[in-house]
Amino acid sequence: QIMQPNREAIMVQKYLQYYFYRLQQWAAGVNWYRMAFIFLPAIIRGELSAITLYLPFIFGYLLNRSVTQWRKIFESSNVNMKMGMSFRELKEWLTSTVFEMMLVLIFLFFCNYMKADIKYLVNFFLSSFVCPMITIAFPQPNIGPTWKGRPLWNETWGETLVHAFIAAGLVTTWLYQGMDQLFLGFLFLLAIPMLQERFMTSFRKMGIFVSAVMLLSLPWLAIGVAYRFFPVYSEQIPKSFLQGLLVLANATPNIPDFFAVLGVSPDTDLKTIKRISRTKSLALHPDKVGDDPVKLAEYYRIHKAADALTKNRAQYDQLIENQELHTIGPRCAAFMVMWHFWVIHLMLDSLQLLQAMESIKSDLRNVILTDRKPDMHALGLSNDARGRDVLRAYCGNENNELPNIIPVRRVLGTAEDILSMRGLLEGVGVRLFPLP
Repeated sequence: QIMQPNREAIMVQKYLQYYFYRLQQWAAGVNWYRMAFIFLPAIIRGELSAITLYLPFIFGYLLNRSVTQWRKIFESSNVNMKMGMSFRELKEWLTSTVFEMMLVLIFLFFCNYMKADIKYLVNFFLSSFVCPMITIAFPQPNIGPTWKGRPLWNETWGETLVHAFIAAGLVTTWLYQGMDQLFLGFLFLLAIPMLQERFMTSFRKMGIFVSAVMLLSLPWLAIGVAYRFFPVYSEQIPKSFLQGLLVLANATPNIPDFFAVLGVSPDTDLKTIKRISRTKSLALHPDKVGDDPVKLAEYYRIHKAADALTKNRAQYDQLIENQELHTIGPRCAAFMVMWHFWVIHLMLDSLQLLQAMESIKSDLRNVILTDRKPDMHALGLSNDARGRDVLRAYCGNENNELPNIIPVRRVLGTAEDILSMRGLLEGVGVRLFPLP
């Protein structure tokens, strides 16, 4: 008797095959050299525990893929919000989107299972998902008033809303938490990259901006490195310097006064402290006060104070002696981590920018060599066969440089590009006509 195949088993097999195929496609789109740049040094050094520090990069990458899927549905809709996809395309989009969101959830479950430090994931969620989604949801142009013949700003409403969100986030987090993890996320993952993009069209401006950020970061980095790796030397930092950083960070020393909690002075002997703490604890013991939340809170405060002044007295005396350092120290350590994230992003983005520029140079060289006529008059060459031969001879040599055209520009062949090309031609001895 021929056994009939189980219909449910066949469906499960088809779904598994499909998602395995999707996983293969997903792996093919991973920027592996970026992953190697981030993780390989820690693996080579054998610091496997340090790898958890880079988990936010994976989280950000997964969120970026999800945003890419959502961008498809927004771009396929017209102004009247009518769907521009067929039913089959919509089904494919829905399946792909669910797959990408499942990867995000699996990653979060993995982090929770491994008990990894995920406090920085909130920052990457804002920078890699919330802000891009706002940008693609409001693509309508927002052009500012003109000044000297040019608009003051030319962007979309989504970009304007993102800028307002970043500004509000910086101000709110600084006022309510000071220079803490969330504020630093807004600063290094949103505000500074946004300004970087503004200066991306000029290497000189970009260099000045990055140098300024590095210079302003030095005091915070110095304290963060000393506090985390050289605690003995960090105790020698002048208190006046630490107090200045506390003002800038909108933070105040928050070391609790356990002497006041127990009602004793710092020179009280250990035996007296134990006796007083025991007396107060017995009076507020949960068996006596029941469920009174105020008295229970006071009981736990006394218990904590007793432990600090008896079992951990040396450590507490050190905290009290230099409250400024132990208040600003953890904030500077968080500053160091977020600065580190920003530097890695900066290096990787710079590498991608250089690769894109080399690709544009190759395209430009091909355009000139395939007789597609550039503006010979602006380049200072005669608009005839002789002038074109000179230009083709220059571009035909792979060793000759071409202008550095930034790929983020919407318009190529600007005055800066033309002047750059004229300078390169003059550098190899080509005589040019005056600039029109």
